[in-house]
Amino acid sequence: MLMERMLAIVDLSYPPLCLTLGSDATEDVDDFLEDYETLTGVGVTTIDLWDLNYEETIASVSQAGLVIFADGLPLDWVAQIDPQGSGKTVDDFFHQNRMIMLMGPIVASVGSWVFSPLDGDVKPGLGWIHNAIVLPDQAAPMDDGQIRAWLAEKERAYAIGLPHDSIFALGPGGSVEVWSTTKPVIALGKGWSNA
Repeated sequence: MLMERMLAIVDLSYPPLCLTLGSDATEDVDDFLEDYETLTGVGVTTIDLWDLNYEETIASVSQAGLVIFADGLPLDWVAQIDPQGSGKTVDDFFHQNRMIMLMGPIVASVGSWVFSPLDGDVKPGLGWIHNAIVLPDQAAPMDDGQIRAWLAEKERAYAIGLPHDSIFALGPGGSVEVWSTTKPVIALGKGWSNA
């Protein structure tokens, strides 16, 4: 289902690109890239972002119709993609008909904040989903006491829980589409009752 949706949108006249952060791709990523190559007949170039500065990254991305972020830690992605913490990298990545796909836990990097469950700390994210904290493999954000407490303090923030197998797509102008039968779960913070 994901591949059908993607192929209906992706501009196949531009080559696909997979960005990683130094680690070997997981089996899920390898399987996806193999399926993509089989269906389109186009090989996917893989680049390790640790080898590029921001300008080189944008130059590589500008030549691609599909950009896949695969593996690594969310805060490492934030540091590599938005080294100045400007929150404006979305304009450099989302351009024309380009599709950006994040696989696995690194999807947490796209919110305004990234939650670290180990220490309960919240740090700035890429800000591609404004005022959100994105929680991979979380079907019930309000069941987590740390998330519940954070939402109670943060004005007009919200949490997006992504249960396993849930998929959503971001488009121009902040549009969002759910691409899976498993739906994301939204938990609203304080201040939404007056919205």
